[in-house]
Amino acid sequence: RRWLDRHGDPYTRIGADIDGRTGIEFGISGVPETFVVDGRGRILAQHIGVLTEEALEDRIRPLLKEAAE
Repeated sequence: RRWLDRHGDPYTRIGADIDGRTGIEFGISGVPETFVVDGRGRILAQHIGVLTEEALEDRIRPLLKEAAE
């Protein structure tokens, strides 16, 4: 609970692709995959595989900051 209070719930911004159609349209090639999408719906990044702390800090967080601007 303390971790969630400090960092927030990482699952609040997750969508479900029930019929798999969105995955096909995005060109998903593996699971798990992480996408950074800006406010206009543009895909800024795609990370295939487990999201490591290094990938999160080096690539994803800077893009999230950029997308929020």
